[in-house]
Formats: sequence, structure tokens, C-alpha cells
Amino acid sequence: MASPSTNLVVKKGTNSPIWQYFGFRPNERGQPRDTSEVVCRICGQVIRAKDAQTTNLHDHLRVHHPAEYSSLPVSSSRTTELRRNQPTLSEAFAKVTKYKRDSERWKQCTDAVTRYLAKEMVSFNTVEKSAFKAMLQIFDKQYELPGRRFFSKTAVPKLYNDIRANILAELDDVEYLALTTDMWSSCNMMPYMSVTAHYVSKEWTLKSKCLQTSFMPESHTADNLEEALQESVHEWKIEEKKISCITTDNGANVVAAIRQLKWPWLSCFGHNLNIAINNSLKKQQASTDRAFGVCRAVNTAFSHSWWRRRELSKAQEELKLPHHSLITDCATRWGSKQRMVERILEQVQAIKRVFAQDKSRRPLPQLTWQDISVLEAVNSGLKPVAEFTDILSGENYVTVSSLLPMLAHLESVLESSEQDAKLTADLKRVILEQMEGKYSNDATLSMMRKAALLDPRYRGDHMKPPELSATKTELVAEMALVFLARNLDI
Repeated sequence: MASPSTNLVVKKGTNSPIWQYFGFRPNERGQPRDTSEVVCRICGQVIRAKDAQTTNLHDHLRVHHPAEYSSLPVSSSRTTELRRNQPTLSEAFAKVTKYKRDSERWKQCTDAVTRYLAKEMVSFNTVEKSAFKAMLQIFDKQYELPGRRFFSKTAVPKLYNDIRANILAELDDVEYLALTTDMWSSCNMMPYMSVTAHYVSKEWTLKSKCLQTSFMPESHTADNLEEALQESVHEWKIEEKKISCITTDNGANVVAAIRQLKWPWLSCFGHNLNIAINNSLKKQQASTDRAFGVCRAVNTAFSHSWWRRRELSKAQEELKLPHHSLITDCATRWGSKQRMVERILEQVQAIKRVFAQDKSRRPLPQLTWQDISVLEAVNSGLKPVAEFTDILSGENYVTVSSLLPMLAHLESVLESSEQDAKLTADLKRVILEQMEGKYSNDATLSMMRKAALLDPRYRGDHMKPPELSATKTELVAEMALVFLARNLDI
């Protein structure tokens, strides 16, 4: 025990052993200055204790000085405290008794694990890993986790059926909906087709639901795709008259399948823009091949060397450049070529510094001033449209009404200026030509004009007077037909 401080005044008239560790600050006459402020003799902390009550003093000693607290004799107050903190026999058994499987708490915990497995797409084997089990035991010792067979055969299928039933009920209530579909391959090259529905709920909330992702081992002919799309629509009990439009890429097979189904079709803006960018680059292949090849070689040099990546980080720090990693282009990632070029141009000084310090015998790619000039021209041509692919490929907002305004904006963005290099001007011209050709169909133009006219953000501002007048007339006629059909039960 620490020696009592001689600077503190001892409380008089008390036999409680707690006061051997506490006292009061003295005044000029050697009496307690303030009896509501008690000072700990061990650490000097001031504790508020009204009328010199000892509850706060016991708490301070128990928390901050457990050794001294344990040496105190058990008083009636401490006995009461111990009894208050001590669980009853039934409470003690309850803490080690596992929840019954029909209890509400067990169902809540199991549902939470099920949603975690499904939402995060982790393997069922996760529930049998020791660390996962230990974590759940820390959260709740009474919860007993089922095995993976329960989740794979019972819990996840039940969750799927519940969510499917909710979506079916929502789809049954909507008047119209739009669909999007795409063919894709997994990392092991297994083919799949995904179908997503987009609709406005009763609460006027725009919703997007991925209805299914189906394995498609058959040849992706137009007939097979038509059959697969029809099956998905029938499986989800969607009446074909409710389909206002379906959006796909420009694959000849899927376009032919939609034509056979006679559904309204709209090509994906993001896919169109990506194709336009790629086609414009193909036409300039002779000018850009070497520069792109050097970019990929630089990325490879850094991806294969931990030392270079470390030195790149140091060079970025010294040159006050952003701490960004290099980007390699990928054919299936829209806009990745422009991002690769932009990142190389951003980090070119750091790259050159690292290569200058490299002592390896292997030859390193060299970015010449001609390469830099080509990359700058390419970046100037592609950067203005790079963000458009994502802007008009979202699913949380309506995009079809933005097509006309966006195409008009593209014209201004891609307009060549005197400062543009010839390569930049050629890239812009080809992109604009390609995009205008994708939306020249009369049915597509009519759909775009109606959507832009009905959208309060635009109200047909981007249409010429004759087009605006014709679109208004067409919309009025269609609305009149809908009104008659509803009132006459046609």
C-alpha cells in the first residue's frame, strides 16, 4: 500500500477502512477545504463525493486500484454489491443453455448468417471454419451454428423462395417494366445469361431486380436466345404486353432474338460508346500501336517486380505525385484504355526515375517523347467521353430520357478545335460518326423523343420544333387510346 500523503487532511470521526486511501485538500487552517472533493492518496485523482459518501470511492478503488480494493474487509455495502452482481442460479444456467431451434432468437441469428452467405456470395464451407464459429460465440454464447448442409439445403433455398415470392408480387402489380439482358462468361469460361427487370413500384420508387442468371451451354444462336428469354419471362409470370423495352448489347444473335420476339429494343449506350471508341482507335492503329505497347510493357515491368513498386511509391512521394497504381487495359472493361493512358501520363516522371535507378540487366521499356505525344493526343480525344459510359449505364435512375440530351452534348464535347492534334481530331470525328449511326432508327428515335419530352428535366428542349410537335401529337394519341382501352375494358 502506498504511504498516505501528509498533504491531505484525514476524515475525522470515521472507522471505514476506505478512508485510509483518501483525504481532503487542506485550507490555511489545516481543515478540509471542500468535503465534496475527495483526493485519492495513490493517484491524486479528485473524486466527487457528496457529504463524503463512499460509493464513488469504492468504485474508484475497484476500477483503478484493484489490489488495494481486494485488501479491504468485506463490508455490508460490499456484500450487497457482490450479491447484486452475482447471477441467480437460473440466470447462470441460462447463459450456458443453447437456444432451441424453434426459438425466435435462434431464427434471427440463423437468418443473419444466411443473408451474409447469400449477399456476400461466400462458400457454405464458411460456417464450418473455426474462426467464424469462434466469432459467433463471442457475439452470443447461446447460439449454436448449424452445419453447411443446413444452409445449402434448407436456409438459402428458403431465403430464395421468400425473396422470389416478394418480387413476383411486385411484378404482378406493375403496369410496365423494362428488361436488360447480357451474355457473359465466368472465370472458368462457363457461359451464363442474366436477365434484370426495371420498374417503378407503387411508392414511385425505381427498382432493379436481377431475376435470374441461367447457365447457357447451348450454342448462342438467335433461336436459343429467344427461347431462353421467353422461358425467363414465363417463369417470372411477366406478360409480354408489359415489356415496354429491352436493352442489350449489339451482338447480332441477341438482336435477332429480340426481333423474333417482337419486343421494343434499345441498344446499350455504354456498349455503343465503347464500340465507337474502339473503332476510332482501330482506324489509328498505325499511330498508336507502339505507344500502347510501351504502356503495357511498363505495367508488366512493375507488376513483376516488388522492388520497382516500392521505388515507384518513393518516387511518387519525392515528386509529390498521387500515390496511384498503374492500370492495364482490358478488352472487357469499358474505358480501361483511356484510364491506362491517363495513369501513365500522370506517373511518367516517377516511372522514368525508377527505371533510371534499376540495375537489372533486362532491357526496360522506354517512353520516348514521341510516345508521350501520342498518348497525350489519345487522352485528349478519349477523356471527354470516358465518363459517359458509366453515366448512362446506371440502374438507379432513368437513362433513356437522357439519350437525346447526351448525344447533343457529345456533339459539343467532340467538336474539334484548332488546338487539337490531328490524331485527337480524327478520334473525336470517328466516335461522333459511330454514335450518330447507332440511334438513326425511326422507332428508336421516337422512343427517345417521347422519353425526353416526358422527363421534367428536359421537356423536349433538345428537339427541333417539327419533331417536338410530332412527338406531342403522337403521345396525345397514344394516351387517348390507353384511356379508351381502360374505360371500355378492351
